[in-house]
Amino acid sequence: MTGGITTAPLEGIGDVKIRENNDGSKYLAVYYSGPIRSAGGTASAMSVLIADYVRMGVDLDEFKPSETVINRYATEVEDYYNRVTAKQYNPTREETKRIAENVPVEVTGSPTEDLDVSNYKDLDRVKTNKIRGGMCLVYLDGLPLKAPKIKKRIEKWGSDFGLEHWEWIKDYLKLQKEIHSSGDDESDDGKEKSKYTASDKYLGSLTAGRPVFAHPGEKGGFRIRYGHSRTNGLAAVSFHPATMEITQRFIAIGTQLKVEYPGKATVGTPCDTIEPPIVRLKSGEVIKVETREKAKEIEHEVDQILFLGDILVTYGEFIENGKRLIPSPFVSEWWDKELEKALDEKEMELGKDFSDRDPTPEEAEKISRAVDIKMHPRWTHHWRDVEPKNFEHLYKKIIGQETFDKKKAKQGMEQALIQHTEDLEIEENEEKALKILFNAQEDNSDKLEIIESSEDIPEFIEEVSGLTVGKQVTHYMGARMGRLKRLRNEL
Repeated sequence: MTGGITTAPLEGIGDVKIRENNDGSKYLAVYYSGPIRSAGGTASAMSVLIADYVRMGVDLDEFKPSETVINRYATEVEDYYNRVTAKQYNPTREETKRIAENVPVEVTGSPTEDLDVSNYKDLDRVKTNKIRGGMCLVYLDGLPLKAPKIKKRIEKWGSDFGLEHWEWIKDYLKLQKEIHSSGDDESDDGKEKSKYTASDKYLGSLTAGRPVFAHPGEKGGFRIRYGHSRTNGLAAVSFHPATMEITQRFIAIGTQLKVEYPGKATVGTPCDTIEPPIVRLKSGEVIKVETREKAKEIEHEVDQILFLGDILVTYGEFIENGKRLIPSPFVSEWWDKELEKALDEKEMELGKDFSDRDPTPEEAEKISRAVDIKMHPRWTHHWRDVEPKNFEHLYKKIIGQETFDKKKAKQGMEQALIQHTEDLEIEENEEKALKILFNAQEDNSDKLEIIESSEDIPEFIEEVSGLTVGKQVTHYMGARMGRLKRLRNEL
């Protein structure tokens, strides 16, 4: 199970016994000992699955715990987490009970702590009142954390090995998701908006003095971006150097982080070819902080970080953690691929090379109309984050109307992450791009009535411009700081 790297889960099985259920049937009991380490979570969880396969092979019945024994599991695991040592994940009592009533073998063990369990003592089924550390570790670092991996294996070869009765793991994962999601995945009519819901699991076990960079799914958090830098990979992600600086250097090279997706811990590394942070200064100006040096220069002028920038993640990180891929935002790499495909299908040649630069707004418009692809992401914005009322006044400002609310137009610019001055002056190319998207030559103010929510804004832009715009964000990732390991060498 461990490839010779982590052997503790095997060494941590002290005994295996055949015991009797209350109805006289025989079942398998696996005694886990204290030496099991958190690093062997996958193997400890899978050892339970293997034990169940052995149980069936020798024709033993399933373990049938009483309600009292199930409550003992929930209490003992909770006691271990709160009174012995906090682990990386703290399951609720409901979660522990759901696992305990479904696991077909008894997960037990010898006492490892001097502490008595706080309730459900003197049970015939459990021979000790002391806390069983080995059992608790399986219920903390094993089964709940590795449930996605178990589910993946059951889906792949469960029927081949007669393990279909482990389908309950899907219901457990749904319960886990319900408990730890923010609830934002449902609309007012109760229909599901997205299967990628915000999760607060990474916020467990917060340590004083270590910051939370972004809350689950909150606007302005990290934008997920798939790709490989020279320094990221499994259990390592990349941030823009300006992001590392603008967060007051809490994200240093080697800083351990807990992230919302795909799970567990990671470390920070730099990559300067992804999106940097966008901030509002005390003067009211909104700028994109494109270099580490610029971040240092404006550090004491920042009023608010509007967007933390990209978090560069390899897709293998999701596979390793048994998580579904979150849809990618429409980034330049996607535009390159769409352009390449469209040119090939139409047997056309571009005549210009954009391998080392982004197209200008005019070039991006011509390409989009000529080969029927989305507008380049450099010239589209976070429209789905803009409130409709603010967008209305932003639109009126761009097309040249005088009857617009300056405050609401500015709020719209900030929500869309458009760089501008306190007086709402916009950089020349940015303004050109906005006028193209809003078709500023015509006044389409009467069509603003169709915008009832932020989701309608891209549709409005596509209708008036005749261009297609991609999603700039599919999910804002939350993250917090774990341990800090600074590399002192200067880069």
